[in-house]
Amino acid sequence: MASRSKSNVVIAMSFGALCSCQSGPAETSCKLIHVTDLPITFSGREIFTVIDINGQSLPAMFDTGSSDNVIAESLARRLGMDVQISASDYVSGIGGETKVGTARSHDVQLGQAHGEALKFTTIADTGNHSDATAVLGMNFLHYFDIDLNLWGGRLGLYKTLGPCDAPYTALQKPLYAVDLTPPPDPNATFDTSDLIADISPAVTVLVNGTKLRAMVDTGASQTTIFRDSARRAGLMSGEKITNGELVGAGPRKVAADLRMSAPLAIGQLTLVNAPVLIADQRHLPGIDMLLGYDFVTRVHLWISHSSQTLIMQYPPSATGDVTAKEVAQ
Repeated sequence: MASRSKSNVVIAMSFGALCSCQSGPAETSCKLIHVTDLPITFSGREIFTVIDINGQSLPAMFDTGSSDNVIAESLARRLGMDVQISASDYVSGIGGETKVGTARSHDVQLGQAHGEALKFTTIADTGNHSDATAVLGMNFLHYFDIDLNLWGGRLGLYKTLGPCDAPYTALQKPLYAVDLTPPPDPNATFDTSDLIADISPAVTVLVNGTKLRAMVDTGASQTTIFRDSARRAGLMSGEKITNGELVGAGPRKVAADLRMSAPLAIGQLTLVNAPVLIADQRHLPGIDMLLGYDFVTRVHLWISHSSQTLIMQYPPSATGDVTAKEVAQ
C-alpha cells in the first residue's frame, strides 16, 4: 500500500517514553541495541503485526511502502483516539487520492517498546484494502534498522550506537548488500510531507541492462513494475500469464497484467523466473517498481537505515531461482 501524504500536517512519530531494554551483538565501531521482536501473521499476501493502542490490541499491516501510519477513522474513534478531520489533506497511491484526517493515541505498545502520541492518518473504510484497518508505515519504521526475516518468522527492530558502516553482525554469512538509493533529486526543495514520503527504502534493480529504482514495499502483494518503466526495460514482450488489477489507498482499481520477467539483479543477488505485475498507474515520482510480498518473503532482509544499506541473505534451501555472489567482508 504505497502511499504519499500531501498536507500541512506534519505526520511523524513522537517517541515519548519509547525505550529499549535489551542489547544486541556489537562490532568494534557499531553497537546494535535490540528494541523488540514483533509477532507476525499473514493474511493472504499481507503481513501483519500487533499494536496496542490505548490499552486495546489490534492487527496492523507492516508496510514499508506506506509513508504514513494509517488507521480507519471508525476504528480510531472506537479506540478513543483524538481524531481531527481536514478538508484539505489527502493520501495518494495506487487507485488515486483519498481524503484523510489525523488521529493521535494516548498510549502505544509495540512488542516490548512503549511510547506516547503515535500519530496516524485516518482514512475512510472503503472496503478496498482487505483486512488492513491499521497500517504501520515508514514515519515510524524509518527510526529503526529492521530485521525482516519472514521465512524465519521473525521481525526485529534495532537501534544503532556509534558509527555503523553496516550491521553485519546481526546476520550470518553469506550476505549480499546494496546501497539504499536517495530520492531522485536530493537538491530539490520538499515540504515536510514529501520528505516523509521519500524515506521508504529503495534500491537500484538492473533489468535487461536498464536501471530501475525499486521501493521495498512489504504492503505490495506482488512485485510490480509500472508500464512505462517495463517498456524501457524491454519487459512488455515477456510471456503474459494472466490479466489482473491492483487496489490500494485510492478508490479506483488499476489494470495490470502478470508477466514472466527477465532476471532482476539487486546488487550481487539475482532473482530469476520471477513473475511481475505490469501496472498502468505510476503513483510515486522517481519509483519504477515495487519489490513486494513475493520478494520480502523469499529473502531475509536487513533494512539498515543507520548505514543506508539493504543487506540480503537467501535461505539455505533456496533453489536455482535465487543466485548470488558473496559480498567481500
